[in-house]
Amino acid sequence: MIPVRITDAQPGPAPVVTLIIGICATVFLVELSHGNSVDGLIWHWGIVPARQMAYWKYAPWMVWRWALPLITAMFLHGGWLHLVGNMWFLWVFGPPLERRLGSLHFAVLYGAGGIFASLMHIWINPAQVTPMIGASGAIASVLGAFLVLGPLRPVLTVLLIVVFPVILELPAFLVLVFWFAEQLLAGTLSLSREAGSATNVAWWAHVGGFLAGSLLVRLMGTTSWNQPETEAEYVRESEMPSNKLPDEDLRPAGFSTPRIWRPIFMSHRPDSAGRTGRTVILRDRWGRPVARIHLPSGPPHHK
Repeated sequence: MIPVRITDAQPGPAPVVTLIIGICATVFLVELSHGNSVDGLIWHWGIVPARQMAYWKYAPWMVWRWALPLITAMFLHGGWLHLVGNMWFLWVFGPPLERRLGSLHFAVLYGAGGIFASLMHIWINPAQVTPMIGASGAIASVLGAFLVLGPLRPVLTVLLIVVFPVILELPAFLVLVFWFAEQLLAGTLSLSREAGSATNVAWWAHVGGFLAGSLLVRLMGTTSWNQPETEAEYVRESEMPSNKLPDEDLRPAGFSTPRIWRPIFMSHRPDSAGRTGRTVILRDRWGRPVARIHLPSGPPHHK
């Protein structure tokens, strides 16, 4: 599955996401400028589990030696495909999540999730001497947080069936749970390899980052996020042609239906403005409230 965009996300600034992408792109250009000597740069600033374990065991006071790579490795990438793939997932899921959490909380989630992902990788592969680099673990924490807060948010997704792309709008939990299951399965299979062998992908860093993000966002106390990003306003009574809902807003449910399906709740109690009558709440295909319409009198119209 290749996510394309969150279809109901509202446009707006995402300074932390933009800054992260800018730093990763700049660092990658620096890597390219090193030519054949880039391996030395990656070895120095990347995470080498065996080296990290040695520092923790024999020289724990050399904090800069073992702590700094946990941060710098998140901004290094091993190639164009590695960079573009990571930044694409960050650009799809990061901006709406940053607007939901706030830039400061998002930065904490991203950084802490990335560090936890690296620690998970070191714990699973303590003798590995191959450097681990990339923002995948930190981005996995963004995906984990997104799953907790907005499992019903619609994601435009491309499925590759053989060689034919199929475009679908799927709830976020299908896309993210499928992605996590892939990482967990691949990580489990990697444990059966010969001890000490190098792995091309840090699967357990992805798993650790995802779990860290889902936990951290709960600790931040952020509430569920299945409703649209902007609150729907009351429709003024003067805009209603009669005391019934417009026919075009009453349609059956389904994946190919318009944004508004059907009224799902009616109340005879006064609304927040003290008006009496029926209040109809409309929900979209994902079950999220998108509008509240006050009908002063008369039964609602159903098709």
